Amino acid sequence: MPPLQLVTSAPILIFGTLSGAEGEVWLKNTSNATITISQADVTVTIGGDTETGAIKFADEPIGADSIKRLVIRFGLNAFISPATYIASVALTTSVGNQTIDARLVVAKTFVLELAETSTIFTGVVASTTYQGTVVAVNRGNAPVTVGQIPDATLLEMVSTPQVLTVAPGGAVTAAPGPGLTPGGSATFTNTKPTIGPGDWAEIQFDLKTPAAVTANRYFRVLPRIATQRFVVDLLT
Repeated sequence: MPPLQLVTSAPILIFGTLSGAEGEVWLKNTSNATITISQADVTVTIGGDTETGAIKFADEPIGADSIKRLVIRFGLNAFISPATYIASVALTTSVGNQTIDARLVVAKTFVLELAETSTIFTGVVASTTYQGTVVAVNRGNAPVTVGQIPDATLLEMVSTPQVLTVAPGGAVTAAPGPGLTPGGSATFTNTKPTIGPGDWAEIQFDLKTPAAVTANRYFRVLPRIATQRFVVDLLT
């Protein structure tokens, strides 16, 4: 048994997310003498390439029958595929070298951003199709397949009374403010590209207005692409 015993189970876990990778190593000195760690390195193999980096820590000796914690932190390429990768932690100590088995587990991250978040159509009438485009960017580490844009409710932008203050006696002060009133549903057809990590695509859509649309009104639609919504304003 090596003089520095791993307190937790092996292999140790290094967990990776968009913000980087973190892990820790708990070591117990099982000998009857003080041991000093002069260097600690973490090595990870990703896609056939091996990367090694130093673990920074306070260079303090570990007394007999004492425990020391080494914290592992390093940045990750945001587009590394979610998977489990072989890793190890190499220690250089006053009593010899020691290698600890580890695994880097990279979590799957689903992050889709829309470059255009607002589109406006003017002169809108009933039962008519209007065409638009939204640019989507994949900021995660897994491919995103765009699905069907669901139907969305037309929300008429109207003026409604809104409470401003309530006096101690119960008197209420109100003033007009913006409000939303449902006014039918818009239906969509759209392209459905698959967007790789770090890539982008144009999503073309057709919006068809409902069979009845009141003239000289202002409607807003909030359709959804994957987890993100964008704004379509309709001026009739």
